[in-house]
Amino acid sequence: MNYPPLEKLLPKAENRYVLAMLAAKRARQIVDGANPLVDSKVPNPVTLSCEELGEDKIQYRTGIHEPFIPLRPEIEAKRLAAALEDKEKRAAELAEETRRIIERDQRLGMKDSELAELGGESFTSDDAAALARKLIMAVEAQDEAERLAAERKEESESQQAAPDKIDAELTVESD
Repeated sequence: MNYPPLEKLLPKAENRYVLAMLAAKRARQIVDGANPLVDSKVPNPVTLSCEELGEDKIQYRTGIHEPFIPLRPEIEAKRLAAALEDKEKRAAELAEETRRIIERDQRLGMKDSELAELGGESFTSDDAAALARKLIMAVEAQDEAERLAAERKEESESQQAAPDKIDAELTVESD
């Protein structure tokens, strides 16, 4: 790495180890699809991240931060396509599983009226997706209710513990 020189980059971070970590983290972001912040002909992501540091496009901050990093459009399109394909695949698997269950129930002698209640032969992948969404919403609602109950329990325990601390302080002062 000849440009920018290390002497120019050292004031940008606490020490050279932090500087190396900062450049490596930005290089990983670039490899993962982040837009470069400077115009450069350099193909190396580490050198590109050092150039961004040299031009003050990246700043070192202490603590934990979750910055928004815009991705290149083609990378974002690939990620969205993969997510959509995965969703369709799961819906197809759910529809296939439902079809197998219905066939099994027919072999076991379930009545047609009972099958009609389950959706029968007209059960499509859209029906399976809707059923899956309802199930997910029910599970999320149950998880939320459990989380709220745990928070209430924690609050009541902390409120009960607070008077005990005050009583303990009063007994110490009166002795």
